[in-house]
Amino acid sequence: LLTPEDITRFENGDDVKVYLEVEDISDNVPQEDVPIINSVKGDATIGMCLDIDLLKQINAETPSNITETNGAVTISLVVPDLLINSNQSITRTYRIIRIHNGVPTVLPCDFDTETQRISFETDQFSTYALIYSDQKKAAAVGGSLAKVKDAVPKTGDDTNKNVWFVLAIVSGAGIIFSRKKRTE
Repeated sequence: LLTPEDITRFENGDDVKVYLEVEDISDNVPQEDVPIINSVKGDATIGMCLDIDLLKQINAETPSNITETNGAVTISLVVPDLLINSNQSITRTYRIIRIHNGVPTVLPCDFDTETQRISFETDQFSTYALIYSDQKKAAAVGGSLAKVKDAVPKTGDDTNKNVWFVLAIVSGAGIIFSRKKRTE
């Protein structure tokens, strides 16, 4: 993040700050980024768009943008209440789309339900979109057929029911056959 000159200034006592600025640009997404976001989001919903800048400032000088780093930086952001899933029958998955120099990248992120924060790693700083997908949870009523079958109590009668069914049909046919014979 720092040039050799910046390091020398820091070692000589200058105040060197590196910090993030995050701005919600959902209502003002750069026009060139909108089709890029839509091209990679699939059926996910766009929750919000952010401009994330990494800035460096030495003493009271004008801050300068750092657009790329040599390694990944972990960013943690609070997800607004409006984007938190409150429906217990749905699982919500969040992802981040980063648009840097016109190139989109879908970044995985972790969501902490207790803190309502997402965290993700990045090494480029520009436009980001928080997207989410909802999926219905499997119904827990009744469980699987195997579980239901195992839950049926054993009666001790292991007789094959199909044999009894076939015997009943054959016996019925025999009665009909013998009645026809007697009436002749």
